[in-house]
Amino acid sequence: MSLWKFGSEKNDAQNSSTIGAKNKAGGQPNPGLPSSSLRISKTLTGGLNVDGKKNKRNVIVTEKGWVRREHRVMNGGGAGSVTRQIDEVLVAAGKKATVPGPDATPYTGGMGFPNIAEVFIANTTSSDMPVITAGYGGGGSPHQLVVVFNEPVKHAGNAGSLKLTFANTAGGNNGLIASAVAGSSNTSIKGANNQVVFTFTPTAGDAGVYKIPTGASAIINATSLAANLVSLNTGFRAANDSISSAVSNTVSTTGTFEIIPYSGS
Repeated sequence: MSLWKFGSEKNDAQNSSTIGAKNKAGGQPNPGLPSSSLRISKTLTGGLNVDGKKNKRNVIVTEKGWVRREHRVMNGGGAGSVTRQIDEVLVAAGKKATVPGPDATPYTGGMGFPNIAEVFIANTTSSDMPVITAGYGGGGSPHQLVVVFNEPVKHAGNAGSLKLTFANTAGGNNGLIASAVAGSSNTSIKGANNQVVFTFTPTAGDAGVYKIPTGASAIINATSLAANLVSLNTGFRAANDSISSAVSNTVSTTGTFEIIPYSGS
């Protein structure tokens, strides 16, 4: 459902119902368009609407119930453009959260604290990447581990950073770390304010098969400054940053991701 669009059909191309279009008539995502971001066994497969998980990543719980949230740049992204937050209520269920409040006023009702629902690997152009090609030698290209919460979240406390260390399986480097920089701007939180972005740069020496670590110590502070995640709905309600085994397995169909050496290394 996250791939459905809000815009008017009058702005669509005339072939919006054909297989070559991103959206069919009525704004429905076209399942026939291949997604270059889904790479399994080094081949392209699937379509935009094949992976149901991707369609739920911007669905969150708020004081209105379960909503689909989109941030849209208006006025063409020019000098006078503004970004609007658009919430579409999917399931109206009040009292699941409260309206945003001050950090010093925790709220204990409703859904409770934000929980991690999913993880996936991405880079600046693609998401859902179970296979990553490492850079040659000591170089490398930046990638992301995106941690998806069921509620919108924000950073609170000091402007430190969070880190997560990947665990290898059959091979790899146990020292590969992904970091999320915390700060008042919350620039490392995207999507429906619910996707915390950890960055890492794999190199040729990191080749191997990896799992996302689990447990309460999977995500920790990288510095002495406490970079805490809290609910954006409810003020100072700490997010649960523990990763369950089920969530760890959402990184791919196999529950792991692979870093392969650059072909020239």
